Amino acid sequence: MTAITTESALMRLACLAIKRGLIVANLDEIDLGLLMSFAVEGFLPAQDYSEASVNHVLKAWLARGGRMLRSDHVELRRTLIDLQFLSRDDFCRCYRLAASPPARFAGILGALSGQSLSEIVESARTAHENERAIRLEAYRQAQGTAPLSSR
Repeated sequence: MTAITTESALMRLACLAIKRGLIVANLDEIDLGLLMSFAVEGFLPAQDYSEASVNHVLKAWLARGGRMLRSDHVELRRTLIDLQFLSRDDFCRCYRLAASPPARFAGILGALSGQSLSEIVESARTAHENERAIRLEAYRQAQGTAPLSSR
């Protein structure tokens, strides 16, 4: 079980939010716990989901919040089941958010309690894009080129 403070968990998630091409198998324990917690944020507790519904939720998450991952919905679904964030029946017809968080990630999930991971990720991405725009504008001014807004 890995323990982490709320502040460091949120900072780490913000850093992950601006990355691209992360591979699930290469994530360390904390990053894996953070991203899988974020991936299941769209599932409601005690609600049954068909495989098609789970796929829909995960595809939407990968297109928006989870775009830092280089994964498809099938790999992500299997990972969430293997790590016990999601459970399914023996016939793979009924999926559910796990009744209790995986013990392996209890320290990480405890640090995230009550946090909106979507808001944190979007805020980090917006801040990153703003910083990039400021740096680009400073570069253009230093080069004597016209700002983007006047083109």
